[in-house]
Amino acid sequence: MKSIQAWGFLVSRNQYLDYRTVVAPNFMCQAGASSILAKAAEGDLTEKGSALYREIHNSKVGNLTLIFRVIEATAGDTGVSGNGVLKDSFGREIYLIEGIVLKDIMPDIVTTQENIEEIHNRLVEHYRNFWDCSTLNSAISSDSFTLQADKNLDDCLDYHKLKEYIVGVQSNAPSGKTNLEEVSNIEQIHSWRCIFIGERKSEIHSVAFFPDADLLAIRYDLHHQKIIVWNWRENKLIFKFRGEYIRIGSYPTPAAISNDGKFIASAVIESWDQNVVKLWNLSTNEEKSLYGHGISGLRRVYTIAFSPDNKIIASAGQDYKIKLWDVKEGLEIDTLDGHSSAIKSIVISPNGETLASSDGHGLIKFWNLKTRREIRSIEASKLPINSLAFSPDNQILVSGGDDYRLKLWNAKTGREVCTLGQHSAPVNSVAFSPDGKIVSSGSDDCKIKIWQLKSKPAICVLSGHTNAVTSVAFSPDGQTIVSGSKDCTIRLWQHI
Repeated sequence: MKSIQAWGFLVSRNQYLDYRTVVAPNFMCQAGASSILAKAAEGDLTEKGSALYREIHNSKVGNLTLIFRVIEATAGDTGVSGNGVLKDSFGREIYLIEGIVLKDIMPDIVTTQENIEEIHNRLVEHYRNFWDCSTLNSAISSDSFTLQADKNLDDCLDYHKLKEYIVGVQSNAPSGKTNLEEVSNIEQIHSWRCIFIGERKSEIHSVAFFPDADLLAIRYDLHHQKIIVWNWRENKLIFKFRGEYIRIGSYPTPAAISNDGKFIASAVIESWDQNVVKLWNLSTNEEKSLYGHGISGLRRVYTIAFSPDNKIIASAGQDYKIKLWDVKEGLEIDTLDGHSSAIKSIVISPNGETLASSDGHGLIKFWNLKTRREIRSIEASKLPINSLAFSPDNQILVSGGDDYRLKLWNAKTGREVCTLGQHSAPVNSVAFSPDGKIVSSGSDDCKIKIWQLKSKPAICVLSGHTNAVTSVAFSPDGQTIVSGSKDCTIRLWQHI
């Protein structure tokens, strides 16, 4: 019987935080390499009597062998209060990914069900302590133990060998710290492909789908303040607005579309430097001008959003205030005051109960839209947060900004769920798919990234734009993404 030095490890999530390394070998913790385990340890639920085998190559602590299982985290097994399978604050079932780490590559190692159960008993107490954590802490260090390896054991585990994990090439971790340019694009090409490219004569500032996926709202041309509604399949212009020519000081406020597709809104600059919210009824061709943000280049409107019932428009920008407008009457309803820097983005939850806003100081504020009162304020970053989006079930808020990162937030508690990933330049736009399973993002790095939220997000990169991607949006069925860019093109990407 051969004795081998081994260490226990655990990867899981809790009610607040997404998957991360909870317990790691002491030598990995000391070297700051514990996060590798959260990236390499993955897979479907394993049956009793089987385990997953994976080799890690080129890590800063050398080559490693992982033998682990994936099981449901239950209240009875973990000792956490509750019944049945544990779920996070979004209702997603939680798995425990637990096993052993061995130094060097050991393809002939033999382990038993008893070994795995022993590891579980060593680690479950650490999971109970992890259950209530809402802040990002370092992994708990595990000491080595002696693994008795005997090839003649009758109850040895049946291994399912996974593809080797090469550090710097493969990464699916929630942190998003990846070297994507080193990854083969084969999988990405077979996931999404560009099916259409449309060109304008100036930079594209925002794009959005109507409920009729053939129609797009496009804001472009900073100086002429152009907005169009365009049937991209038939190459047919449905609506066009051209504002006054503004040589300097203009701002490309994104165009917003009401949920029923009857209205479109944006903000323009009129004579005497007047900042005006414009509302168009596409059925009647009626245009309303909403005044309230004032005069001067210090009061530009940066962002606009419709309420889900199409009765309210919210607008905000450089004056630090959020204006609420009645769509039918075209009158100001209220002002939400609380930010101390320019408001970069506002979104309203799909149930119409909550408005979220972000500003140039990296703050995100949540407001009760019924009482018009601030619920909470969180410091999301030290840098501006440029874009926000609610998940369709109202549970998650995603943010993207000048710190290059995309973060997920619990919309009810304001707690950070995880850093979903990052670009190599500021993030300008984020969007949830209609089914809430994926997020897309556009950045100054000219890339569109697609992040899958199931378990640990997988990354897909869409390349083609040659300048900053300013806007991304999903079609109503979630099968198409539209992107706009400073390279003067609109691209449509279809899921295949």
